[in-house]
Amino acid sequence: LPFLCHPNIWIRQSAVGMVVAVASRLDVVDIQVKIGALLKGYLKQTIVSLDNPSILLSYLKEPIPRPVMDGIIKCNDVAGLLAFLKERQTARRICRSSGQDVVYGEVPTAHAQLFARLVKAGMLAVVEDQLLGLTDYILKVSRQRMTNQEYQGTVDIGLENCRKHTVALITDGPRREGVYPAEDWQNLGQKKISESEQGSTSAPCRISLTNVISE
Repeated sequence: LPFLCHPNIWIRQSAVGMVVAVASRLDVVDIQVKIGALLKGYLKQTIVSLDNPSILLSYLKEPIPRPVMDGIIKCNDVAGLLAFLKERQTARRICRSSGQDVVYGEVPTAHAQLFARLVKAGMLAVVEDQLLGLTDYILKVSRQRMTNQEYQGTVDIGLENCRKHTVALITDGPRREGVYPAEDWQNLGQKKISESEQGSTSAPCRISLTNVISE
């Protein structure tokens, strides 16, 4: 469900399709009690029927601004920034239950500049809650991004400790009749060439005479 507020419209459409598919297997009471309670934080207002993906998509709250999502993913200390946002969320819940004004802690020095840019890009309290719902996804994408940066185009497959094997293609074992010995393979071609050369240089009549004498 947190992907219902993802900046990418295709991801939001896929999440809506999943909700509609689940709702199609439930009755009206289960939709309102089970799914309705889960969707409450993602909808602008209550919706009775969940059989139309287009209607459900139009009832969703505004997604996370793309600059905010990109800024957090590119942060070098994503886990620390999300932990700070979690503290701010806890402070809002405590003050909301007691009816007091929200009092936030100081922004860490390491995240001060980035936090100011994110606020300017549209990171309100609602957006902070949406980002915390995507904590696992943000951490995964951030780790993948760091891995891609460390890759410089050279792959070390580690062949130094590889065991090397040598296999002889010609063995000295027993051979079938008619198979040339190992030492005759190199001279085999020369023998054939010499025989063919002798035959080609002799005249046809002399070859016939030689055959008669031999007989």
